[in-house]
Amino acid sequence: MFATIAICTLNRAESLRRNLESLARMRVPNDLRWEVLVVNNGCTDHTDDVISSYARCLPIRRESEPQRGISRARNRALDAAKGEYIVWTDDDTVVDPDWLA
Repeated sequence: MFATIAICTLNRAESLRRNLESLARMRVPNDLRWEVLVVNNGCTDHTDDVISSYARCLPIRRESEPQRGISRARNRALDAAKGEYIVWTDDDTVVDPDWLA
């Protein structure tokens, strides 16, 4: 199984950092392939730097959706996701270590 964790964000870099930190601490089943897809929805803060800082500890990638709006950002995530399953979370969520399991 391959899952995409999709996160849409707009100018919430520090909230996103807490979210990504919790994803980095998750216990992931050995038979699960996964990726983290962050959609930058026109951010003007340091969101891209936060995403880049997790490249060594998460299977993370970034997509851009310059037209603001959660529906547009989610549609970009749907188009870009590589997983068979899409698991949504918000940029201000701290996930439980067993959340994906």
